[in-house]
Amino acid sequence: MKKKVSKVPDVVKCQNPKCDKRMVTKDYIGGPTPDKNTPRDQIHLTFEPNSPPFTLKCSTCEHFSTFTPHQQEYEKWYKA
Repeated sequence: MKKKVSKVPDVVKCQNPKCDKRMVTKDYIGGPTPDKNTPRDQIHLTFEPNSPPFTLKCSTCEHFSTFTPHQQEYEKWYKA
């Protein structure tokens, strides 16, 4: 049986520890996403088991906060 995944949270914090800006997700969803040229230190991956995957780009620090419900993806990212 698949685990039920809830909706994207209404508000999240930028995952850059130097920023912590509160972001209303509806204002950021569908915006830019990181590409192969984005420095790894500007992408912050967070394991969020009760949410579908989504990425937000902070308008203050311009870092990407990526949330994933996939534990393996999260572990793989931080082992690399």
